[in-house]
Amino acid sequence: ARAVESTALTMNEQGVGMTLNAMCKLEAAAGAMSPAGWDAVARAVELTAPTMNAQGAANTLNALRNLDAAASAMSPAGWDAVARAVERTAPTMNAQDAANTLNALSKLDTAASAMSPAGWDAVARAVE
Repeated sequence: ARAVESTALTMNEQGVGMTLNAMCKLEAAAGAMSPAGWDAVARAVELTAPTMNAQGAANTLNALRNLDAAASAMSPAGWDAVARAVERTAPTMNAQDAANTLNALSKLDTAASAMSPAGWDAVARAVE
Protein backbone atom coordinates (compact mmCIF):
# COMPACT_ATOMS: atom_id res chain seq x y z
CA ALA A 1 0.00 0.00 0.00
CA ARG A 2 2.81 2.43 0.81
CA ALA A 3 4.43 1.81 -2.57
CA VAL A 4 1.14 2.60 -4.32
CA GLU A 5 0.63 5.72 -2.23
CA SER A 6 4.10 7.03 -2.99
CA THR A 7 4.09 6.29 -6.73
CA ALA A 8 0.45 6.80 -7.76
CA LEU A 9 0.96 10.25 -9.20
CA THR A 10 3.87 9.09 -11.37
CA MET A 11 2.07 6.08 -12.87
CA ASN A 12 1.00 5.94 -16.49
CA GLU A 13 -2.54 4.96 -17.46
CA GLN A 14 -1.69 1.26 -17.69
CA GLY A 15 -0.04 1.31 -14.27
CA VAL A 16 -3.05 3.00 -12.71
CA GLY A 17 -5.50 0.48 -14.17
CA MET A 18 -3.35 -2.52 -13.29
CA THR A 19 -2.77 -1.24 -9.75
CA LEU A 20 -6.48 -0.67 -9.15
CA ASN A 21 -7.29 -4.14 -10.44
CA ALA A 22 -4.57 -5.68 -8.28
CA MET A 23 -5.95 -3.88 -5.25
CA CYS A 24 -9.32 -5.50 -5.97
CA LYS A 25 -7.69 -8.88 -5.47
CA LEU A 26 -5.34 -7.95 -2.62
CA GLU A 27 -7.75 -7.07 0.16
CA ALA A 28 -4.98 -6.70 2.74
CA ALA A 29 -3.20 -4.13 0.57
CA ALA A 30 -6.44 -2.27 -0.18
CA GLY A 31 -7.24 -2.26 3.53
CA ALA A 32 -3.82 -0.80 4.33
CA MET A 33 -4.28 2.19 2.02
CA SER A 34 -4.72 5.50 3.77
CA PRO A 35 -7.34 8.06 2.69
CA ALA A 36 -4.47 10.12 1.26
CA GLY A 37 -3.35 7.09 -0.73
CA TRP A 38 -6.81 6.64 -2.23
CA ASP A 39 -6.87 10.36 -3.01
CA ALA A 40 -3.55 9.99 -4.86
CA VAL A 41 -4.85 7.00 -6.84
CA ALA A 42 -8.06 8.87 -7.71
CA ARG A 43 -6.01 11.85 -8.88
CA ALA A 44 -3.84 9.49 -10.94
CA VAL A 45 -6.99 8.15 -12.62
CA GLU A 46 -8.02 11.71 -13.48
CA LEU A 47 -4.57 12.62 -14.80
CA THR A 48 -4.16 9.51 -16.95
CA ALA A 49 -7.72 9.23 -18.30
CA PRO A 50 -6.95 11.38 -21.37
CA THR A 51 -4.41 8.79 -22.56
CA MET A 52 -6.33 5.61 -21.65
CA ASN A 53 -7.13 3.18 -24.43
CA ALA A 54 -10.44 1.28 -24.59
CA GLN A 55 -9.22 -1.59 -22.43
CA GLY A 56 -7.69 0.78 -19.90
CA ALA A 57 -10.85 2.84 -19.56
CA ALA A 58 -12.97 -0.30 -19.17
CA ASN A 59 -10.60 -1.93 -16.68
CA THR A 60 -10.23 1.23 -14.62
CA LEU A 61 -13.99 1.71 -14.39
CA ASN A 62 -14.42 -1.94 -13.49
CA ALA A 63 -11.84 -1.64 -10.70
CA LEU A 64 -13.47 1.53 -9.37
CA ARG A 65 -16.75 -0.41 -9.26
CA ASN A 66 -15.06 -2.94 -6.99
CA LEU A 67 -13.13 -0.52 -4.78
CA ASP A 68 -15.49 1.71 -2.80
CA ALA A 69 -12.61 3.62 -1.21
CA ALA A 70 -11.12 4.50 -4.59
CA ALA A 71 -14.49 5.41 -6.10
CA SER A 72 -15.31 7.57 -3.08
CA ALA A 73 -12.04 9.45 -3.52
CA MET A 74 -12.86 10.38 -7.12
CA SER A 75 -13.68 14.03 -7.69
CA PRO A 76 -16.34 15.24 -10.13
CA ALA A 77 -13.50 16.26 -12.45
CA GLY A 78 -12.09 12.73 -12.18
CA TRP A 79 -15.41 11.15 -13.12
CA ASP A 80 -15.72 13.61 -16.02
CA ALA A 81 -12.25 12.62 -17.24
CA VAL A 82 -13.11 8.93 -17.13
CA ALA A 83 -16.44 9.57 -18.89
CA ARG A 84 -14.60 11.45 -21.65
CA ALA A 85 -12.13 8.55 -21.94
CA VAL A 86 -15.02 6.12 -22.35
CA GLU A 87 -16.62 8.32 -25.01
CA ARG A 88 -13.32 8.77 -26.85
CA THR A 89 -12.38 5.06 -26.80
CA ALA A 90 -15.82 3.47 -27.26
CA PRO A 91 -15.44 3.15 -31.04
CA THR A 92 -12.47 0.81 -30.48
CA MET A 93 -13.96 -1.23 -27.63
CA ASN A 94 -14.21 -4.95 -28.13
CA ALA A 95 -17.14 -6.89 -26.67
CA GLN A 96 -15.43 -7.45 -23.31
CA ASP A 97 -14.45 -3.79 -22.95
CA ALA A 98 -18.02 -2.70 -23.73
CA ALA A 99 -19.50 -5.24 -21.30
CA ASN A 100 -17.11 -4.25 -18.50
CA THR A 101 -17.82 -0.57 -19.12
CA LEU A 102 -21.60 -0.98 -19.08
CA ASN A 103 -21.45 -3.21 -16.01
CA ALA A 104 -19.34 -0.67 -14.14
CA LEU A 105 -21.53 2.24 -15.21
CA SER A 106 -24.62 0.36 -14.03
CA LYS A 107 -23.14 0.23 -10.53
CA LEU A 108 -21.38 3.61 -10.37
CA ASP A 109 -24.08 6.27 -10.38
CA THR A 110 -21.58 9.12 -10.27
CA ALA A 111 -19.71 7.77 -13.28
CA ALA A 112 -22.94 7.16 -15.18
CA SER A 113 -24.09 10.70 -14.41
CA ALA A 114 -20.84 12.07 -15.84
CA MET A 115 -21.53 10.42 -19.20
CA SER A 116 -22.75 12.74 -21.94
CA PRO A 117 -25.47 11.72 -24.39
CA ALA A 118 -22.73 11.39 -27.01
CA GLY A 119 -20.80 9.11 -24.64
CA TRP A 120 -23.82 6.86 -24.16
CA ASP A 121 -24.34 6.80 -27.93
CA ALA A 122 -20.71 5.82 -28.47
CA VAL A 123 -20.95 2.95 -25.98
CA ALA A 124 -24.26 1.82 -27.50
CA ARG A 125 -22.62 1.72 -30.94
CA ALA A 126 -19.77 -0.33 -29.45
CA VAL A 127 -22.18 -3.09 -28.44
CA GLU A 128 -24.09 -3.17 -31.73
